[in-house]
Amino acid sequence: MTDAVRQSTGTAVTALECIRCGAQHPVGDYSLGCPSCAAAGHGSNLFCRYPAEAVRQDQLLPYPVVPDLGQGRTPLFPLPWLDGVLVKNEAANPTGSHKDRFAAMAVTHAKASGYERVVVGSSGNAGLATAAFAAAVGLRAVVAGFTWLPESLAAPRSAVAPCWPPTTSSGDATSSRPATGPS
Repeated sequence: MTDAVRQSTGTAVTALECIRCGAQHPVGDYSLGCPSCAAAGHGSNLFCRYPAEAVRQDQLLPYPVVPDLGQGRTPLFPLPWLDGVLVKNEAANPTGSHKDRFAAMAVTHAKASGYERVVVGSSGNAGLATAAFAAAVGLRAVVAGFTWLPESLAAPRSAVAPCWPPTTSSGDATSSRPATGPS
């Protein structure tokens, strides 16, 4: 990302740094993680580097616009047995999932990278959150799950995304998978 693009998007991310080798890379889409480590046959994640000067909190995200369904504005409750400790009630997120913030960033990344759909394997929270946030940015979501999911998880998820059970008709998840996914 060039300085001009960075200024227009409002993000303060200056580079991506490898957690394994410490190499810094320009801000971009590195689907295999650190290119230096990948070339050496190692997997490694990258984290965001920011300027030393203080920045606004909204500039700490790698994307200036993230779908807002109300995630993160969950109530704080004190723990009476631990003085001064507060906990967030993540069940108050829009999909009832603690994975809403992650899903919001993941689909934002997919949208910014030009993808038309997202695919997630999930038996519950991740699938529901990903499907909801994908719909918010206009992406198609496919949730791969198991046929034996309880109705309380399967019904809400299928309401927001097509579900593809990667199992045989017998429901045996260890047998061969279908050759193709949903159309």
